[in-house]
Amino acid sequence: MSLSNDNNFLISSSWDKTMRLWDLKTCETKSLFTGHSKEVFTCSFSPDNRQIISAGADSGIRLWNTRGENKFISEESNH
Repeated sequence: MSLSNDNNFLISSSWDKTMRLWDLKTCETKSLFTGHSKEVFTCSFSPDNRQIISAGADSGIRLWNTRGENKFISEESNH
């Protein structure tokens, strides 16, 4: 899990191959991130809270925007 710098959002990673963006004021899921082929180990916000990076058991690293759109994929066993 990672908390946004403004403390309004939380991004959580999961064994079910997804991440969820939570609005902490309403306690609701704002976006569901799908794309990893195996469990997602870690995720983190960029300093400006506009992007999210994730890494999973599929050895891939993905860069997302906060709407859940995948902007970059590296699947070359980078981690």
